[in-house]
Amino acid sequence: MPKFQSVTVIIVNYNTAKYITGCIDSLFKQRGVELQVIVVDNASHDNSVVLLQQRYAERIHLIQSSENLGFGRANNLAATHATGDFLLLLNPDALLTDSEAIIELIAFMTQSQGYGMVGPAIYEPRKHKVVKPRMSYPLQKQLKATYKLNGLPGSIAWLLGACLLTKTSIYRQIDGFDPDFFLYGEDVDICLRIRLAGYALGYADDVRIEHVAGASEVGAVSYEKWLRKKRGYYLFCKKHYAREDILRIVKTVVRGIKTNLFFLRLAGRLKLKKESVIKERTDRLMATLTAANELIE
Repeated sequence: MPKFQSVTVIIVNYNTAKYITGCIDSLFKQRGVELQVIVVDNASHDNSVVLLQQRYAERIHLIQSSENLGFGRANNLAATHATGDFLLLLNPDALLTDSEAIIELIAFMTQSQGYGMVGPAIYEPRKHKVVKPRMSYPLQKQLKATYKLNGLPGSIAWLLGACLLTKTSIYRQIDGFDPDFFLYGEDVDICLRIRLAGYALGYADDVRIEHVAGASEVGAVSYEKWLRKKRGYYLFCKKHYAREDILRIVKTVVRGIKTNLFFLRLAGRLKLKKESVIKERTDRLMATLTAANELIE
């Protein structure tokens, strides 16, 4: 009989009871792989834990955290229990619609000795779009004094963290996710560190999954959600870009935000846009302004 590939799937759950069973059910339909499924529950306050215990019992390894560890730390915790040769880092609101998705990702990764991490094409039904890999890092085009991004392996800068496949040995080699990232930006960071370790990133566009996107943030206050996002990406900049570049970029960003806020408020007074649109854009700008100022403190 052919030897199945051993894969540890790590899912970090936070109040996503509505989606996680669909995700796990799609895992157990996968062919050609021997799965260990580890779910870390980040102190959810919905019925996630009871649902998982009742539905899957011993079929999954459920780790209940007494606090919200964030995405990266929770993945790192689960990885200490991993027994598979490969790690699949999967969001709870992702769905593997192809029963051979995992084995195809493994085949794609192992076809080249240079890949350190690969990801599939990610379709987001709510936005009717396919999320493709990014070919540059945040604000990279504005860099003048940062040289660590030069000469990196491959052409892909980073992959969306909703579904990432790597070898367990590589994940441990780079010490997994940086625990300083709570939510957002950690996928950009780990992809860069994979490349800094000498590996390229791969995009298996023939493998397609579905991703709801933002399920754990449903109901979150707009400003707080945007602040988490901006803090994550600016933390990436702080860790990897030269201070000279950061100071110059922040000054430009702050000037642009203040200008945009002026015209946005003017549009509000003149009733040129809906109040909901103005509020959402204002929250985003104010969150960006706060995170940018924090970056240079």
